[in-house]
Amino acid sequence: MQKNIDCLENILSDLNSISCNAAIFSIVHIKEVQDDIEYFLSKGFIDKNLYKDDLEIYFKFDWEKVYKKAKSVLIISIPNLAACVYFDIKGNTLKTVIPPTYIYKKAEEKVKNILNKNLPSGSYVDIKNMLPLKLLAVKSGIGKYGRNNICYVEGMGSHFRLMGFYLNIQTKVDSWNDLRMLKRCKTCTNCIKICPTKCIAKDRFLIRAERCLTYFNESEKNFPSWIKKEWHNALVGCMKCQEVCPENKNFTGKSEVDFYFNEIETTKILKNKSLAGLEDKTIKKFQDLGFENDIFIISRNLEALIK
Repeated sequence: MQKNIDCLENILSDLNSISCNAAIFSIVHIKEVQDDIEYFLSKGFIDKNLYKDDLEIYFKFDWEKVYKKAKSVLIISIPNLAACVYFDIKGNTLKTVIPPTYIYKKAEEKVKNILNKNLPSGSYVDIKNMLPLKLLAVKSGIGKYGRNNICYVEGMGSHFRLMGFYLNIQTKVDSWNDLRMLKRCKTCTNCIKICPTKCIAKDRFLIRAERCLTYFNESEKNFPSWIKKEWHNALVGCMKCQEVCPENKNFTGKSEVDFYFNEIETTKILKNKSLAGLEDKTIKKFQDLGFENDIFIISRNLEALIK
C-alpha cells in the first residue's frame, strides 16, 4: 500500500507542476454515476433521443469490460484556452474561435508522459469519452457546475481540458462528493440571457441539451430551420455563455494557439468538405487542430459564419 501511496503522490506532484488539478476516487463509484444518468433520464431531464443517438454509444459504465484490473479513477483538469482560427476570404480575414477543450493533443501528451514516468506499463487506461467526465470532475471535487452545465475549476474557469484514467492502483484516497453548483450562479443570469437557443432555464438545473447550439454544430446533420444564421459564433461549439460568465473574466479573449488558412486553402475547404483535394500543408493544420476527420463539419460551420 505504501508503494501505491508514494506512486500517487509523485503523480499528483508532477501534475501540479504543470498546473493541473487532480482527484482520485474508488472504482465503485462508477455504478453511482450510471445510476445518476438513469435517474436524469427517467425524470426527463435528459432528452432520451439525444442520449440514445449521441451518448449511449460512447458511455461504457461496465468498467470491467474496458479494464478488468481497474481499482481507482484519476480525474485531471489541465489548463486549455480557446484557439483562434483565421480564414482569408474574398480579400478579408475572418477570425473564428474554437472553444476550450477541443484542441488538446499537447495537453494530453504532457499528462500521459507523467503517467508513463510513474506507472508500470499497462497499469492505466484512458477513459476519454467512455464516461461523463464533467460529472466525474464535479463529483470528485475538482470542479463545480455552472448554471450552463459547464464544469468550472477554480483558477481555470471553464478554460481547461478534462482527462480521466482507470488505474490499477488500490488507494485509501476516495474523493467523492455530492453535485455542487457555483454559488454565483444562484443570482447570476448572464448565460440565460445570452443563450441564443434558450436551452438554459431558470426553473431546472440541467440545460435542454437537445436545443444547445453546440449539439447541432458538432453533428453532421443539417441545421434545423429554427436555428438563425446570426446565432453561429464559433467554428465548432458555442462560446456565448462562456464569454459572459464572470468566472471566465481572466480568460475571455485569450487564445492558446492561432491557425491561419490563406484564401486558396479557404476556398478548397468550402468547396471540398473533405480531405480530398486539400494540400498536405492544409491537412497538417487540420491534424494539429485535431479535426482531420471532421472537415465536413468545419466547412459547414465556416459557411454559417460567413456573413
